[in-house]
This record gives sequence, C-alpha cells and structure tokens, in this order.
Amino acid sequence: MGVIQLQQRHITQPQYSPPPSPEYADAVILSPLQIDGRNIANSNHFSPFLSGITSIVRDHGRATNFSSTGYYRSDKAIDPIGKKFTIFAWVRPSKVHNSYFRFLSTGYTGGIYLGSDSSGKYMFTVNSSALDVNVGGQQVVGKRDFVLGVFDGSSAILYVNGREVSRQAATAATTSQYLGVGADYDGDSNWSGDVDTIGLFYRAFSAGEVLALYVDPWQIFKAPARRLWATSAAPSSFNPAWARNSNVMIGMTR
Repeated sequence: MGVIQLQQRHITQPQYSPPPSPEYADAVILSPLQIDGRNIANSNHFSPFLSGITSIVRDHGRATNFSSTGYYRSDKAIDPIGKKFTIFAWVRPSKVHNSYFRFLSTGYTGGIYLGSDSSGKYMFTVNSSALDVNVGGQQVVGKRDFVLGVFDGSSAILYVNGREVSRQAATAATTSQYLGVGADYDGDSNWSGDVDTIGLFYRAFSAGEVLALYVDPWQIFKAPARRLWATSAAPSSFNPAWARNSNVMIGMTR
C-alpha cells in the first residue's frame, strides 16, 4: 500500500503565502498581507507607496501596520463595473477614525469604499451611495474586526464580525480603478492600524458563508495535504510537520 493523502485545513494563520483553497479559487484579490503585499490570487505583488508600512506580530499571527502615511495599491486596475462582488479585510485600528478613512478602496465616486464613517463606525459604499448611512460596528482601538461588504446587485450589505449590521440600496460600480490598501487608490484618506487577510471576489457571498469565514478564517487558504503511510511503508521516525495544521496528531510506528 502506498501513501494516502488527505486534504486538511489551516487552524492557525499560515506563516507563508499558500494558494487559495478550492472553494475560493475564484478570488480576484486574496492576500494574507503579513510580510509583504503578495496577491496570491495571481502571484503578483501590490505596489508599496511611501513609508509607514511595517510587518507586525499580534496574538493571531502577522499583520501589516499602516501608520497613516504609506499604502499599497493593486498591480493592475480591478473591474467591478456592473458586477456583484464581495470585499473584506481583518482590521485593527490604532485610533478611532472619526472621518472618511479607507482600508480598501477604489475610490468613493463610482467605485468601492470600505473604511470608516464620520463617527468611528465602519462604512461600506458602492458607486457614490450616500455617506454615513451604511455603517455599523463601533471601532475600538486595538480590537481586531472582520469587516466585509457584499454588493448583491441591488444592495450594499455591511457585515462586521460575521453579522450583518447595515444595508442600503445601491447600484453597481461604474469605474475600473486600482485597489488601495490602507488608503484610497490614490493614497488619500489613510488608515491608521493593522490590516491583514484581504479579499475581493466577483460574486456575492451569502450570510452563511460570511459567518463561516468569520468563525474559521483560515479555511480560505489551501493547506498542504496530510500524508499517511501504510505500516510497511512508514518512515522510521515521525516528523511533526506531517501533521501540522491538523486537529489530530498522527502517530507512526514501523
């Protein structure tokens, strides 16, 4: 009997840039955003602008910290024109943003805006929809939140930590533009704090999928397969790396 390979999932933040899991292979942008701006959806990198971008270690793992000056921008323009989409990021504000600061944005006018409102809440707009309406989830300094926006064709829906907190009627984006990370696409309205694990998909996630992703965020990345050897084919010693990212520790004997 030969080697048996069982697919598994990450149970902690992967400390490298794995490919998307099969369920999320349709990602337009997907980045752990830990050490650099690698977009694993197409193996390219976001372009860094200015200083003030640092890799930082937190309780959950690594993140990118933006100090209100630097930002990343996608390597090419994205095209959400006329499309349904889902966009998200894990964020940890270093201050309460009481104005229109962005952590993911292609521009407010005609585009996508995921950031803050004028009262320290999170806000999501599509195609110039009214400001300070589609808001929720009070920002807390040092608290990590999962902020996600869905445009389903007629509504912009804002989720914070897996729960729908607001929605407003909206029309589809009308502009194709670069995606800014930690600021608007042109470097304005900079975010202060951490950003990690960002994604963009040209489909509308269901409420159940959003909640599942909040509860098990690392499922979005493909983990290496777990290998099982038959007794006659087993190695002479056990390597813990074989069972990494698994809930079960596998013992091997000759």
